[in-house]
Amino acid sequence: MAFLNASLNAIAPVAADGYWFSSALKFGGSFGAQLLLDFLVAGAALGIALLLRNRKPVRGMQVWALCLVAGTLGVIAISTLTRRAGATSPGHLQLEPFGTLRRYTHDAADFLIYLGGNVAMFIPLGLFLYLALRRWMLLCAALATLVSIGVELLQLPIYSRATDIDDVITNGLGGLIGAVLGVVVVRVARSGRLGSWAQGQVVDVDPPTDEPAYPRSADTRPAGIGVMLRVPGEPLPAPPIVRSPDAASAWGHAASPWRP
Repeated sequence: MAFLNASLNAIAPVAADGYWFSSALKFGGSFGAQLLLDFLVAGAALGIALLLRNRKPVRGMQVWALCLVAGTLGVIAISTLTRRAGATSPGHLQLEPFGTLRRYTHDAADFLIYLGGNVAMFIPLGLFLYLALRRWMLLCAALATLVSIGVELLQLPIYSRATDIDDVITNGLGGLIGAVLGVVVVRVARSGRLGSWAQGQVVDVDPPTDEPAYPRSADTRPAGIGVMLRVPGEPLPAPPIVRSPDAASAWGHAASPWRP
């Protein structure tokens, strides 16, 4: 661990003391400009997703949800791969699990801001990944965690940024929470509580109808398996049935084709 820490810290100041990467992504030290760009990217992704909301899935993936995934990745990149105002030193490496969280425990406000911010940032990514794939909740959480690992590695040569294992842990937790929310959204949509458009976007099969099921009793059963053609809006025709031998006495020999 010490060797890895020394090696990565030695890589950080490359290319003019590490300044080349951070200066290319800075916004003149203005947090407002960074926040504005976040909103522009998120708004563009949302607009494109609305335009493509009726597109058919591509290889089983929802196109509109993929647009939201791309927008979320853009917001994460802008928020994490830019140099903070007044930065004078390159990033550092922290590989002790929960080390940063322990350092923040002395101040409840700082702890909640650090934990809540890192978790909340990756909740949309996990959510939109699950809505795009519609399966593999744990895979969506794992993909979000891989994105966090990539971000942490890219942060190493950036002034004022830190490559922190606690960021990966908290980001991965956010991705898992988002994927769980995706499962909930899909199940609620299948129940018809999100409206017809949301149900059509989420549910892959035809929604249930209010038409009554075939009446069945202990002495009746379908005659066999067949194909019935149905005109939309018309009630389902009654299926052909046959009487079981036990029901012959109730219906009478004259009404039943079966004879003992």
